[in-house]
Amino acid sequence: MPDSTAAPVSQRFPLLTFTENSVAVLVELLVAPTGELSLVGTYTPTEPLLHLYGMDMPLHGIDGVGRPTRLDVISETAVSHGPLVANVTPTLHYFSGFEQPFSLYPDGQVVLTLPISLDTLSQETPELELSVTYMACSSGGGCEPPVTDRRFVVTIPAEIWQDLNRRSS
Repeated sequence: MPDSTAAPVSQRFPLLTFTENSVAVLVELLVAPTGELSLVGTYTPTEPLLHLYGMDMPLHGIDGVGRPTRLDVISETAVSHGPLVANVTPTLHYFSGFEQPFSLYPDGQVVLTLPISLDTLSQETPELELSVTYMACSSGGGCEPPVTDRRFVVTIPAEIWQDLNRRSS
């Protein structure tokens, strides 16, 4: 017999998936039982010993080197209402020839979460424009070309949109 006291579970809806420059990216819409929304970006290097840069680095790196790992909302139909948060903590590394340290995540997967809210006044299912940025480098040296501010348009699933509109009525 199922446990009727179990807490409601968040639902995930895939919005985008692609692989470029040795990183597989999956962006999902996370819907909490309370109706709160977040975008979840999972960045998974496709080869061992690859790391990604911290999300707080400058968009075009330090003196052009490195790129932050980012997931940003560009559209006006959604706004972020909380900070972008990573599941792992970056560490600072100093490299010869650079005055500033580089923020690096440990080798492997990084998951970023961005709380959002949607404009539910619109009667149409919203499309969101997202920006994805990252760069993978090997712990042994050498980097893949950066993916900088790559834009994608994704559609919020109709069942989620209808539920959000019901809740806001």
